[in-house]
Amino acid sequence: MEGFASLLALVALVAAWWLAAKKLKGKNWFLRHLTGSTVGVVALIAVMLFFVATGLVDPEDSTSPIAADAREEDLAPEIVLPVKTDALPEPSNQAAETELASPAEPEPEPEPEPVEDTFAPESQAILDEFTPRMAALVGAGMSMESARNNDLGQCGDMMRQNQAELSALREELSAAYKALPAGQGAWHPSFEPLHNASANLPRCVTCLPTALPDCKEAAHALAIKE
Repeated sequence: MEGFASLLALVALVAAWWLAAKKLKGKNWFLRHLTGSTVGVVALIAVMLFFVATGLVDPEDSTSPIAADAREEDLAPEIVLPVKTDALPEPSNQAAETELASPAEPEPEPEPEPVEDTFAPESQAILDEFTPRMAALVGAGMSMESARNNDLGQCGDMMRQNQAELSALREELSAAYKALPAGQGAWHPSFEPLHNASANLPRCVTCLPTALPDCKEAAHALAIKE
C-alpha cells in the first residue's frame, strides 16, 4: 500500500505541475514551471496526508535498517543480574503476631424491616375535598384570560375574589394536614399534586400577562384536561 500511495502522489505532482503550466501558457517560461512545481508539491503532500488520515498508510511503519535495528533492540532479552541472598535478614514473625492480635471485625447490624406505607382514610378525604376546589380555582384563573387582555378593571375584581378563596383554601388545607395521624403528614407523596398546584395558583389568579402558563402548570399537576 505504501508503494501505491507513493506512485499516486508522484502522479498527482506531475499532473498538477502540467495543468498549472498549461493554464499559464503565454506567460514567462520560468514563472510557469515555478508555479507548476509549487502546485505539484502541494498536490503530493495532499495525497500523502489523505492516505495517512484514512489509515491506509502508517507513517510509523518503516522498513529502513535503522528502524529494523531499533526493533531488534526492543526485542532484545533483558539481562537480569543475580542477587546475593546471603545478607538477607531472616523472616520475622511480627506480621503473624500482628494478625493474631488484631480484633475481629464486628458483625453487620441487621437491617430494619421496612415499614408498610399505608394511606389513612383521613388523607384520602383531604384529596377528595381539596382537589376539586383547587381545580375550580384553576378554571377561574383560566377564565380570567379574556379580562386580562381586554378589561383590567374586571380582571382586578376577579383577581381579588379568587385570591381570597385561594387564601382560605390554603389555610384550611394546612389545618387538615396538621390533624392527620402520625406518619401521614403533608410530606406524603400522595399530596404532591396538591403541593404543585398550590405553588402555581397564586400567580394563576392574577392579571399578569404570564398567568396562563401558571394555570396550565397547576392543571397539569392536578391531571386536569385543558
